[in-house]
Amino acid sequence: MLIGYARTSTVEQVAGLEAQQASLAATGCNKVFSEQASSVAQRSQLDAALDFVREGDTLWASLPSEDRFKCFRRTHSGRSAKRPA
Repeated sequence: MLIGYARTSTVEQVAGLEAQQASLAATGCNKVFSEQASSVAQRSQLDAALDFVREGDTLWASLPSEDRFKCFRRTHSGRSAKRPA
C-alpha cells in the first residue's frame, strides 16, 4: 500500500498543502495523512502515518520546497524509517 504524508508549516499555506495532497494522490497513494504544523511542533499526523504503515507498505513524504518526495519503505514489523525533519 502507498501512504502519503503532507505538511505545511502554517495554516496560511492552504494552496501548498492542497498541492502536496494532489501530488501524493497522483503518485498513487491510497491514504494521505496531512497537517499544518511547524517543524518543531508535535506532528500527530506523521506519528499516525508511521503507526499506520505495515510491512511492505511505502510511505511517501512530500517535500514542498523542493517539489519532490522522499520515500520510506517498511522492511520489518517495527518502524523502519527515522522521522523526517
